[in-house]
Amino acid sequence: MELREVRLREMLDAREVRAFRQRALLEKYHRTLVSFTMNIAGPVKNSALILQGYLEGLELLRMQLAPFPILHFEETRRATGNEALFVVECRRHFFTWCVEFGSCCNTFRAGFGGG
Repeated sequence: MELREVRLREMLDAREVRAFRQRALLEKYHRTLVSFTMNIAGPVKNSALILQGYLEGLELLRMQLAPFPILHFEETRRATGNEALFVVECRRHFFTWCVEFGSCCNTFRAGFGGG
């Protein structure tokens, strides 16, 4: 994997593309949308180590979503970062899970709305 510093304009463009995809998926499915990204400090947003963390987080998220039918999944891996979008058949459900990376424990919360 080539390490490359990304510019602010690239990050803003990537966020805009992601927001467009999110809106399109919500309009198409009218179901719960789960967007998984990582907030990486510094100008390098993707590396072998970052990808490893992303894949571990993605696997943990998939385990949490296992009880719900996944209607759509898409993933991008770019210099601006890794992203995954899920459309899930789930209404008004809230869950919390805890993931240990080394000695620190982070709690992630995902709120699910739906029609």
